[in-house]
Amino acid sequence: MACWQSRCIEPGPGTLRSSMFHLLILTLLLTAFACLAITSERHRPAAFRKKYRGLALSIYLCAWLLLALALMIAVQTIGWALGLVIWCGHGSIAAAAVYCVLVFIQRPA
Repeated sequence: MACWQSRCIEPGPGTLRSSMFHLLILTLLLTAFACLAITSERHRPAAFRKKYRGLALSIYLCAWLLLALALMIAVQTIGWALGLVIWCGHGSIAAAAVYCVLVFIQRPA
């Protein structure tokens, strides 16, 4: 059993819950970074036509809300010390994944 700041994690059923927590954080961050990438100046013309510029702004704001929600979930579940570390780690993985997809899509055939 591992303990950190009076929070003990026992192996067994809690392991699946911990995995789902990490999957939730990673999914939220992946979605947020994908939305930020779609609404950037470089990728916006391909994703949205002129009449959908307002939708791009809405998606941009939703992406920032998803980033904040993921941070809130991480901090509320684990605490400030480890929650920020997990959020930054999953954020790096999600940003790298979105970057690799953008590079793959931009590559000429």
